Amino acid sequence: MLNLNLMDTQAGQDIYHMGMTEGERKGQTNGERGIFMRLLKKRFGKLPYSVESKIENATSAQLEQWALNILDAKTMEDVFQN
Repeated sequence: MLNLNLMDTQAGQDIYHMGMTEGERKGQTNGERGIFMRLLKKRFGKLPYSVESKIENATSAQLEQWALNILDAKTMEDVFQN
């Protein structure tokens, strides 16, 4: 039986670091979603399911733009205008 520790290889280390980077990116985006949803709720009240779904499927760039839009938005719909 071959006893091989992938972390002892460059390829194994590269794969590990790629996974960590992807995980960190997903964690950051999830944090951005949470903050954005709290801001929306504070400004406009309860969020419709359609808005929550839109936020769950948004990219980090979209979340950032929408968060900036909150500052000038008169309605929740205004937030999602580009």
